[in-house]
Amino acid sequence: MSFYFQAPDLAEFPRRSYRRFLEETLGNLFAEISPITSDYAHRFELTFVGQDGKVHWRFEDYAPDSGYPTSPEMARKSNMTHAKRLLMEVWLRDTQTGELRKSTAYMGDLPVITDRGTFVINGSERVVLGQLVRAPGIYFSSIGPTSYKALMLAEMGAPVAFELELDPSRAKCRIKLPKRSWVAATTVLTAMGVDTADLQKRIGNLLQRNRIDFKPISQTEALGTIGRAWKPDGGGGASGGATALKELTDKRRYSLGKLGRRRLNKKLGIEGESHQISASDMLAAVEYLLGLPLDMGTMDNIDSLENRHLRGVGETMTRNVRPALGQMTR
Repeated sequence: MSFYFQAPDLAEFPRRSYRRFLEETLGNLFAEISPITSDYAHRFELTFVGQDGKVHWRFEDYAPDSGYPTSPEMARKSNMTHAKRLLMEVWLRDTQTGELRKSTAYMGDLPVITDRGTFVINGSERVVLGQLVRAPGIYFSSIGPTSYKALMLAEMGAPVAFELELDPSRAKCRIKLPKRSWVAATTVLTAMGVDTADLQKRIGNLLQRNRIDFKPISQTEALGTIGRAWKPDGGGGASGGATALKELTDKRRYSLGKLGRRRLNKKLGIEGESHQISASDMLAAVEYLLGLPLDMGTMDNIDSLENRHLRGVGETMTRNVRPALGQMTR
């Protein structure tokens, strides 16, 4: 008895991951930082997004007589890096006259991946290993019959924590925003623009069944409460609260990514599209958390392999290029 086994091409995953980074993710990264403006002169702004709403870029090989290697073999022999030039279309806009000027800018070199899924860096063949990491999304868990928690993980940005404590003396549902202390969930939702009528309609019954007090407040008062959670001495104010929420809605600071958005939609039963957190996302998360003690919803095992994903070379590049572009804008 004999059989034939075709060995899988293990280099296909890094090649596919890096190709997606070059053909898709790179444009999204430049779109995130557009437009670029100055804090001192507001007349001009620089953007990588063209008039068609898209980012355009291309790669250019070095000329054979440039002295730079044009193949992996040449790079090994000359102890150099095999790379291509990244050229971006850049638009300069005069905000006063509306005039647009287009040019092509050289942004740097990006290494070329070989058929073996490796890179030739300074003459040496290097490989970027895949990493098994926690997938972005939201995870619900229970410490005991009266304590429930949720953790919202993002591709870029700090996690957002949720907590439900069913203390007989005083039950509470709270949210911990990045770099802030715990704040009542209804206060955060109000600060994000959810009005009292929507709160009563969506979670009013759940709050009552879990014996959680709800006192309606204005959006300005809610923002002030979040601001004081940042500066307990009272110096935060409504502007500090707005700054805290901006960290979840600013595309330069926070991103769920495609995977995170897809997993969040599936878990909460919503149809969001943005990679940033919206008020409807937070409301759905709080509603799900409040339903757990009432046997509505399921718990997650955050350490299970089904809640992990393989971070390839493309995602690793993204995690390094994104902060570099942020520094460039500054």
